[in-house]
Amino acid sequence: MTEISREIREVKDKVVVITGGTSGIGLSIAKHMLKNGAKYVALFELDHENSRIVFDELHKQYHDRIGFYPCDVTKTDLIYNNFDKVMESHKTIDILINNAGIADDNKPELSVDINLKALVVASYKFIARIGKHKGGKGGVIVNIASIAGIVSGFLPVYCATKHGVVGFTRTLQMSYGLTGVRVLAICPSFTNTPIVKLTLNDDLKFLEPVLRFMSDVYFQSPDSVAKAVIDAIKSSDGDASVWAVKRDEPAFPIAEKEDYNDYI
Repeated sequence: MTEISREIREVKDKVVVITGGTSGIGLSIAKHMLKNGAKYVALFELDHENSRIVFDELHKQYHDRIGFYPCDVTKTDLIYNNFDKVMESHKTIDILINNAGIADDNKPELSVDINLKALVVASYKFIARIGKHKGGKGGVIVNIASIAGIVSGFLPVYCATKHGVVGFTRTLQMSYGLTGVRVLAICPSFTNTPIVKLTLNDDLKFLEPVLRFMSDVYFQSPDSVAKAVIDAIKSSDGDASVWAVKRDEPAFPIAEKEDYNDYI
């Protein structure tokens, strides 16, 4: 079992960055982080009117413990600049939540850029700033993947990006001994979020079986996913990097079934 220090299993008094944090799962994660005593939560989000409205409501309640950083995560320079701003004001970042994502197979390049590329870019920037091999104290990355990252789904591009997130997470976690950065992935099953509503309004013909299937599906609350994030961070199981959460039940770790050595 990997040794996990207590410092990276706590949310209280930590500085947290969340991409896509003003709706759905990201918003629930932000609220749960603050309720669990996070020192500061930085939201990297598109600068839309709705995003600002949500942030203003959060700011009324949590004041200077939350900040809004306009960010299109497909723009690497914006990710870098916002990381630098948080580091300058708070001297550190303890937890990175890569949450921004879309489910739009009509836009395959954008899906890859948001769901996978931006996540990779943010993760490496985070590690470069706080990794122990760079003189930092280490921290935690939580990647919001999907159950579609573990099993095949109905949306080929979305499914491919989420499989990529799971593979990236498991492989990057292997560097924990060097970086001191624990890397986790949360794989939610069907969750009641805006991204689902947008997908259901899509005009792709191959979504027809999805609609028939989803008519009987249980949609869990985004709060259940947020709780799974907190629980995974606090878990003492150093070998569990990928967690699933479904039907508003407690999260559970997903073991990697195959051994890499069996294929070489």
